[in-house]
Amino acid sequence: MFRTIELANELTWYSTHASRDGKMRHPIDSPAWETIDDTWPCFASDPRNLRLGLAADGFNPFRNLSSTHSTWPVVLVTYNLPPWKCMSKENLMLTLLIPGPKQPMNDIDVYLQPQIDDLNELWRTGVEELCLRHNLDVMHIEKKICESLVGTLLNINEKTKMV
Repeated sequence: MFRTIELANELTWYSTHASRDGKMRHPIDSPAWETIDDTWPCFASDPRNLRLGLAADGFNPFRNLSSTHSTWPVVLVTYNLPPWKCMSKENLMLTLLIPGPKQPMNDIDVYLQPQIDDLNELWRTGVEELCLRHNLDVMHIEKKICESLVGTLLNINEKTKMV
């Protein structure tokens, strides 16, 4: 993520832009950020260390509240970026889709465990090791997921079977 000077500057933006008036404008202004800094001061000392957030929420792809299907996207967010980039679609990483007849509720941890394992491995060994483990064709995967999701939502995918 630090390939260009411009992106490197954006990824360290948070380190010099904390709110001084007590208002929360970015995750750096939150008590959670301060807790992480206090718990892991070595991590906090280098502004290049990436701070990631994991978010999940369900949606009903067929817009029918009594539908027998739901989909839960799990998204990874890089909080280092400025607020206008932090939540832009280019910087949100779809890491998992949890499909099913109903919402996962308390069983969501079963689906998230591989993601958590990867993030723990990233924490322990760093980026180079993790990149070697995950040598995937990301563009191909994104294309297939997008085609499948859009096809399902619009009911135009030949492989989609309606119940």
